[in-house]
Amino acid sequence: MNWSVLEVSLLLTVIAILGLLLGWLLARYRLTPALVKSNTEVEAQIEALQEKKALIGDLTTRLATSQTDIKTLTNQLFDISQERSAALSKLEQMASLQTALTARDQELSDLRTTVSDLREQIATLKTTIDKEKNSFDEKISLLQELRRVLTQYVPVAC
Repeated sequence: MNWSVLEVSLLLTVIAILGLLLGWLLARYRLTPALVKSNTEVEAQIEALQEKKALIGDLTTRLATSQTDIKTLTNQLFDISQERSAALSKLEQMASLQTALTARDQELSDLRTTVSDLREQIATLKTTIDKEKNSFDEKISLLQELRRVLTQYVPVAC
């Protein structure tokens, strides 16, 4: 068998092409499940990323709502704080007024005691005045009686 260089080259080229084709087919059939698996994983990751994106959107909306709620609650807390300050101020005023009222009640009690004592003194003085008046009336009536008796016995010298 005498093969020419051209035939050997052609045979080697065909063998090389068949080897490459066989290698490509084997690689394709071996890589196809990996590529399919890889595509499935990529699609699953894309779906997971879309779910996470939706979750991030939901969380962003919730965050905005929470921030609005926080601002509202902060304003309400500020209003309550102002109301509390006003109430504390009024409470201090009430305590001051209570102290003044207690002092006035004590003063009123002292004045009532004084009035009661003065009424007793007035009653005592009225009793004394009545006794003195009765005594005076008795003395006057005795003097008038004495004058009448004396005028009967003593002639009036004119």
